[in-house]
Amino acid sequence: MKKRVLTVLAVAFLAVAASAYQNEEPGFRGHEWGLALPREWGLPVLTDPSFGGIRLYEDPAEKRTMGCAHLESVEYGFWQGRLSDVRVGVRGHDNYKCVLDTLNEQFGDGVQPNPSVERYVWAGSVTTMVLIYDPQAKKGYLTIISNGMLNEQKAWERAQGKKPAGTP
Repeated sequence: MKKRVLTVLAVAFLAVAASAYQNEEPGFRGHEWGLALPREWGLPVLTDPSFGGIRLYEDPAEKRTMGCAHLESVEYGFWQGRLSDVRVGVRGHDNYKCVLDTLNEQFGDGVQPNPSVERYVWAGSVTTMVLIYDPQAKKGYLTIISNGMLNEQKAWERAQGKKPAGTP
């Protein structure tokens, strides 16, 4: 599921790259893109295999709300030791709607590429956000990613494809 979220994000980023949104931030909740992992965050909760491994951590001081939404999870992705993305999970359509309303209020209306699918994109010059609702699972997913880090990850992936088999 995590790799699918990043793939969806990359496709959405390309689809609306020309647009921008208001009040764009260089990270999430004061944690700027490229930040080194804070020591007090401890061990990763999970590792996403994308781009050779993105380690996901939780901030022990994290506020688990966004607007009126109660957040099920907030995971910070660190690629090669630097903050590259944030993944937020919510349970239930009401919490998803609260997140959508909060994002629309703070950043302006997101682009909805397909009106029949609950997927919204905010593409900026520094940060791209994608909010998706899965009605079968009754869960919402917000992925926030650094465009600069995504470009580095893609370059890394291309370079890996050029190495001979068995080379690290």
